[in-house]
Amino acid sequence: MFHVSLYHYCLLMFHVTLYHYCLYCLLMFHVTLYHHCLYCLLMFHVSLYHYCLYCLLMFHVSLYHYCLYCLLMFHVSLYHYCLYCL
Repeated sequence: MFHVSLYHYCLLMFHVTLYHYCLYCLLMFHVTLYHHCLYCLLMFHVSLYHYCLYCLLMFHVSLYHYCLYCLLMFHVSLYHYCLYCL
């Protein structure tokens, strides 16, 4: 299960389409003004920074997504991989 909370559960893979599917746990994220995790109801605001409104983690939107709390790095490509945990 992938929650953006104080910990990241890794080895999860997200396909970048209109919907983001977590291919490990089958969570679905709809790409709208707000990203809702339909399993855990976390909400992410889409702006220059992504804020997890549940745990207040912040992700900078650039070529790489950095979790500023735990310093995990996600490469923005067709698939998002946690480059720290591979």
